[in-house]
Amino acid sequence: MYRLFIADDNELARQALKRSVQWAELNCEFCGEASNGTEALAFIAEKKPDIVLMDIKMPGISGMDVIAALREQGVDSLFIMVTAYDDFTFMRQGMQMGVFDYILKPVADNELHTVLRKAVESLAEHEEEKQIAQNYKEKSESYAAQLKEVNEELEEKLFIDAVNGSKDSSERFAKILKAKYRIHDYFLMLVVPEEEREGGQSIDEFIDRQCSIMAECSRIYHAHAKGIWIKEGYLMLLSFARTMFLKEYDLQSLRMAEFICRKNEEASAGVYMTISHVSSSFEELSDLFGQVLFCKNSRFFLENQKIIHYDSLRSRSISGEYLKMRKLEELYAACREHRASVRDCMADFLNQFSVNEIYDIDYVKNILIQAAIMMVYIQREAGAEENDFPDVNDVVKELSEMHSLQNAFQWMQDFADRVEMSGDIRRKISQQTKKILDYSNFPHRLVC
Repeated sequence: MYRLFIADDNELARQALKRSVQWAELNCEFCGEASNGTEALAFIAEKKPDIVLMDIKMPGISGMDVIAALREQGVDSLFIMVTAYDDFTFMRQGMQMGVFDYILKPVADNELHTVLRKAVESLAEHEEEKQIAQNYKEKSESYAAQLKEVNEELEEKLFIDAVNGSKDSSERFAKILKAKYRIHDYFLMLVVPEEEREGGQSIDEFIDRQCSIMAECSRIYHAHAKGIWIKEGYLMLLSFARTMFLKEYDLQSLRMAEFICRKNEEASAGVYMTISHVSSSFEELSDLFGQVLFCKNSRFFLENQKIIHYDSLRSRSISGEYLKMRKLEELYAACREHRASVRDCMADFLNQFSVNEIYDIDYVKNILIQAAIMMVYIQREAGAEENDFPDVNDVVKELSEMHSLQNAFQWMQDFADRVEMSGDIRRKISQQTKKILDYSNFPHRLVC
């Protein structure tokens, strides 16, 4: 039902108008009346009726002034002027304010009915147009949201493929980011949970918190950021809005890392960060990814620092530690690829601990424990049987109980022998035997 309001200083005129309207037939209902402009202005501004029959000449504020004031307030009621004056000046003024129509007094019933019917039809058409516009807006927003989601999924896939070495994905990813942010120089940053506790934060909680912190950090430091979750942690590609000198990039990246660490600590969730070198070529994205992983795997060499910048690992002050880290990475690579070089890689790694240097035995044992644990995990991921290698807890126990570095080094060399021998045995198994073993280990399903 459309609500209709009458404003006229003549009581008889108002009563006549109310009696003349065929309310039900026109789908209208009477909602109020006023005898002067002041009352009309207050009522219409508050109630916002659909249709107003407004007398032009009223005591106090005129009908025209009432309409002008209401239009300034944004009231879009449909106004029909009722007047005894056939004056073009009034009509032109009303047209400028969007008055719908005019009725001359004395008002004829059929003329009033015709004008009101036209007004109702106009309102119905307007509502239909508004509904169409609203539907279009909702569909457009839905399509835009879907498109954004698809684009974000595509960017995440390209990001993951690019850091894993796909040249085509790197080129496509670079094209997208350069179009969106005009990215030139960039670096990678990896945020890693300090520890995973049972009943603690979930991955979703961790990701949501990093997204929120990253958005705040980007605003403060005027940086563009793209983040994804990978098994190693939350990986971010960051680029600043302006080009800077290399030293400025390093300082700003460290400031951002400190900000992210502090925000996580405020949420009682400790993290540590690794930062890559700055590059302008997306072809180096995979190399930069290797740098942040290298920093992550080397953290225990640096007494568990909270923030590790790849460039700092190559500085002269810790050049010896850097070589140890590199040799350890080569050992891990040999374990993963089951090459016949695990023994040699282990020997090269242990040789980095020069007999002429003095080491804290607990510090070295901690490094060896971390290395052995990683080797166990690599073998398990490669499908080795649990009985082939000691349990992680046994590794920690056995190495922790070593009373000399010589014994600890010998334990590590023996462990490397077992790893390499395991690889040799698997290579010597015939293809037919491998198929039998693979079949026997495959989880069968009953076919109904």
